[in-house]
Amino acid sequence: MSTLLQQPVDTGMALSPEQAAILQTRPASWAAAAHTLVMSFDGVLDPARLQQALEQLLGNQQALALQLKEVVGYRGLRQFFAPAAIAPLQWQQGPVDESSLQAWLQQPFDSQAALLRMAAWQAPQGGTLALAVAACACDEAGLALLHDQLLTAYQAGGQAPGADDEASFSQYLQWRAEVAQDEDADSARGWWQQQARQAHASAGPALVQGPAATVTQSGIAGIAELAERLQQPAQRVLQAAWYWLLARVSGQQAFTVAWQHDGREDYAYFADCAGVFSHTLPLNLHIDAGETFGNWLARLGNDLDEQITWQEYCPAPAAPLWLPFRYQSQLAAVSGDGLQWQARLLGAAGEQRGLTLQALLDDAGQVAELRLHYPQPYAGAAAMQALLVQYRTLLEQLLAQPQGTFATMHLLAPAEQQRLLAQACGAPLARAALLVPQAIADQARVHPDALAVVEGGQQWRYGQLMEHAERVAARLQEAGVGRGDRVALALPRSASWVIAMLAVWRCGAAYVALDRQWPIPRQLQIIDQAAVRCVLGDVQAVGALAQASAPLLELEQALACAGTLQPVAVEGHDTAYVLFTSGSSGSPKGVVIEHRQLANYVAAASEALSLEQCRHFAFGSSVAADLGHTSLFGALYQGATLYVADDATMQDADGFARFIDAHGIDCLKIVPSHLAALLEAQAPRLPQTLVLGGETASPALLERVLQLRPDLRLFNHYGPTEATVGVMIHRITEAGGEVPLTRVLANNRVYVLDEHGQLLPSGIDGELYIGGDQLCAGYLNSPEQSAQAFIDDPFNPGQRLYRTGDRARYCAEGGLTLLGRIDQQIKVRGIRVEPAEIEACLRQDEQVSDALVLMHQDELLAFVTSSAADSALPLLEQLRARLPLALVPSRVLVLQQWPRLVNGKIDRQALVGNLLPQAATASREAQTALERWLVERMSQLLGARSLGVEEDFFAAGGHSLLVIKLVAAVRKLLQCEIPPAIVFDHASAAQLAQALLTVEPAAGQFERLAQARLRLDGMSEQEKADLLAKARVLKQNQSA
Repeated sequence: MSTLLQQPVDTGMALSPEQAAILQTRPASWAAAAHTLVMSFDGVLDPARLQQALEQLLGNQQALALQLKEVVGYRGLRQFFAPAAIAPLQWQQGPVDESSLQAWLQQPFDSQAALLRMAAWQAPQGGTLALAVAACACDEAGLALLHDQLLTAYQAGGQAPGADDEASFSQYLQWRAEVAQDEDADSARGWWQQQARQAHASAGPALVQGPAATVTQSGIAGIAELAERLQQPAQRVLQAAWYWLLARVSGQQAFTVAWQHDGREDYAYFADCAGVFSHTLPLNLHIDAGETFGNWLARLGNDLDEQITWQEYCPAPAAPLWLPFRYQSQLAAVSGDGLQWQARLLGAAGEQRGLTLQALLDDAGQVAELRLHYPQPYAGAAAMQALLVQYRTLLEQLLAQPQGTFATMHLLAPAEQQRLLAQACGAPLARAALLVPQAIADQARVHPDALAVVEGGQQWRYGQLMEHAERVAARLQEAGVGRGDRVALALPRSASWVIAMLAVWRCGAAYVALDRQWPIPRQLQIIDQAAVRCVLGDVQAVGALAQASAPLLELEQALACAGTLQPVAVEGHDTAYVLFTSGSSGSPKGVVIEHRQLANYVAAASEALSLEQCRHFAFGSSVAADLGHTSLFGALYQGATLYVADDATMQDADGFARFIDAHGIDCLKIVPSHLAALLEAQAPRLPQTLVLGGETASPALLERVLQLRPDLRLFNHYGPTEATVGVMIHRITEAGGEVPLTRVLANNRVYVLDEHGQLLPSGIDGELYIGGDQLCAGYLNSPEQSAQAFIDDPFNPGQRLYRTGDRARYCAEGGLTLLGRIDQQIKVRGIRVEPAEIEACLRQDEQVSDALVLMHQDELLAFVTSSAADSALPLLEQLRARLPLALVPSRVLVLQQWPRLVNGKIDRQALVGNLLPQAATASREAQTALERWLVERMSQLLGARSLGVEEDFFAAGGHSLLVIKLVAAVRKLLQCEIPPAIVFDHASAAQLAQALLTVEPAAGQFERLAQARLRLDGMSEQEKADLLAKARVLKQNQSA
């Protein structure tokens, strides 16, 4: 009987946590999988000698012989160290350029094949050697060791011996496995678990991932001396300063990052050993704004030292961590044997997560070069270069003032400050601005027969307009109105309103606009607060405002006045109008605009928007807000024609399209969300010049309007009422990304300042301040509010700045970007949450038109507008996948359209008051298909819950812009013309269904159409596709 002797099977060694984490990324190419040493030489090289040096290196460094294999009975790959002969170098003729090197690195990578590659290029006077080692076999610091050892071996004739007791990478791995089970393991794991429990959300720059790009800056002297003064290594000084800057840029002073530490620094035995010794450790940062840099650096150093103590026990991260900083010793140039060697390291170039600053240090600890690696979707090269300049500026300040505090460190380099101050100022006007009353009077005198205003079927020429205005002005003078007085205009948007406005100005007085949609008590409050001399209105207004504290005049009677006008020539400092806006104190505040401010705006806007190209302006905005002033005064100032669109037109998508077509409108100023509703028309129309203002336009809307009219001149326009309509514009030529503001209107100044009134560099959030010739005189009869809102201009002594309350940041490419309101900033569990960031993330979903995020009763809520009927869009899952937990709202509510204030802006109170889910009113079931369809459509528009068939649409949160959508849907389904008023008069689905039946062309037609629509809505996407295919076949058969 024979005995079979079994040989022991080599099962290899387990991967270290660091190796396993590297392989989890599954790199596809050598560029992504390997660190590469590129060595260039000048002179004549001995190839045989180099071959011997390479063989010597391979024999001495076990990591270069590493192989990965699968082993039966083990999960995942195991590693083996099998010495292998090195193949002779194949020299390619000719110098290598960067593209050839990258092509070599882009070849496919297989982790179970060779983990080492070499290539060589021979040139007439030198050459290049490239050595690529998989990151799972050797880290960057190990590759730097290979550089030194290879040159040493070559200079020794290829025969440099290794020590008998030379350390090996496998010894280190074996030791690591033993350490994981030693007496300190339990305490160490507990320590790291405590660190994990104290982790913060990552800062904003960590949230973006994508293909890597790099910008560089030259080195900065003095860092080694600063490090010596602060008694810390140079790399830690650089690391601490970079964390400081990231906190300023992101606005977060507490966040968690990763950092890298080379374990060779702690184990002298392994100091010359290649392999994976670098540990990526999670680090919780908390920066105190009042702390000096020296204290922060010492505190950070203590944290790092404590982590180094427990580095071998750190568990592998569950997900890739953001590594914002790493340093690398510069590979020194070497001369000898007639050769000049230059070398560089190329790190594994996989997907870049967040920003990573790489500092190259020379032998003296000085900064030789700064490299900033960033994901391309995060920002452009200009923005990243600006960030590097800010880092240099910070380091330069620390060199001069190492005990400066986080809050006081200034990041603005002198060159950038000069650029921003120059960018802040609008150029002078090409020609002096006329006061608007004078310009209109000149048009009436020079071109009396030119068409001035068209309303419905009526027309007013400039001469007629001025004649009517002077009659009314004469009546106002009889009522005691004179220079410096205020007159309330209680009229709808109309030609009559324009006549009344001009009449007030002819008396030297200012107008106070009232909105007919305001409740009567609100109008009476404005009349009283403005202390008007009288109220000028139509018959309806005179009757409704009988309790007013000022005399009431009827416009029709004033037009019949036969008195003689004593014209008053207004001057620049005279008040033109007072507009009342919502006040934080609970009472409206009146913004006083003088004629000189209005004149500058009209002239500057006309110049910047090239309004002289436009001859037919649409006037469709509320008269109680200044959004429409761009069209109103732009038209009359240019001698063009103003076409008044009544409320019915502005609430009817098809009616609005007909209005644009019928009058050849070539200029419109409108709120973006209102425009979006009006584009629901079956055949939408746009003018050639479109100016958007009042709120941020969604990328979806911008894309649609640019597609609808390729020759569109599209502008983004910004400015608060206190700065007379607007102070900045931007010509939009493509959709996508944030829409900046790039041009300051003439004679205006715009700054982004910090809380100390200091100019901020690009990329850092601050508050927007406005100065210049358009600043209002202040708030009416409210010196305290005026003093709070206006400050001294630190850049122009004797001038004022208005603090807008809008957050903004300068763009490195020029201009600035608005980021929302300062008072909308939210904190969730101590983490600063910016709604604009969450909103931008929501808008990335192709089904989302727009988004708004707010806090309500300690709950973070997101509202989106979407054409999708399903309210269960997977938006929360998308947010969880893209944002830290603190930034994920508890709920996302889907609406068809926003509720609106009179000025066209979103009504936030209506969002939380009317649109949150409520108990449905008891109501009967829908009895017909038409009722069911109307209930479904109304509920979709409201977006929050299912409406009862007898429930009031407006009581449930409906408003005029939703009516536009509802009417457009009804017209599309039933193929009948209905006015928007039918919805206002029949506010429930049941009432509206009955009203629609009265205009039904044939009995049962609407019911059949509703049934068909409901059946179609109930089909799956596959069923719809099948139905469409059958229809196509039927059509083809009929054609045949």
